[in-house]
Amino acid sequence: MPEPTTDTSGIREDDVAWRVGTWWREGGLDGRVAFLALEDGHDASAVVRRTHEHVPGSVVVDATGLTAEQVMRQALTDLGVELPADGSRAWRRVLGAWPEERLLLVVNAHRAGPTRRSYEAERLVTWTLPRLACGRLAVLVHTVPQLLPVDADAQTVFRVSAPAAAPESAPDSRALQALALAEPRPFRCLCGPNWSRR
Repeated sequence: MPEPTTDTSGIREDDVAWRVGTWWREGGLDGRVAFLALEDGHDASAVVRRTHEHVPGSVVVDATGLTAEQVMRQALTDLGVELPADGSRAWRRVLGAWPEERLLLVVNAHRAGPTRRSYEAERLVTWTLPRLACGRLAVLVHTVPQLLPVDADAQTVFRVSAPAAAPESAPDSRALQALALAEPRPFRCLCGPNWSRR
């Protein structure tokens, strides 16, 4: 069985779709969560798109900027599961009754949440997606290695090797660094009904 690798050098980016596809075809993955650990510099969306093409019936959800709850709702909607209006967990019975296995691919899990320091990414990877992976649904989560759960089984982690060519570095500018680390701030608009009367 082509298993995920624990080797720190990892697998080549071009081989990811084949490795995941082969892992998927082995079957018996009901309710499992696997991780695709990609460092910055990889084209994660292209890797996940190629993986999606190798696994028929798979569903892709981009977690960028979404809360863990929004990712879960989007995933269930895309999988064709009707969400109960009363907020109950009836969707778990639906997933358990599926006749065939399905794969959910979550890309950019490390970018979940409204800000960089949001807890949503960690909540998504460690709590929400493992609970979503039930019945005949398996979940493959793309994230950075730093966000992998400490107790993640090495057999469920696909580590991708560093890109062949290092990405070009951004200009060294203090203003650019400050802008990159800035958090969005709410502001009050001091304009009102009297603003147009001058």
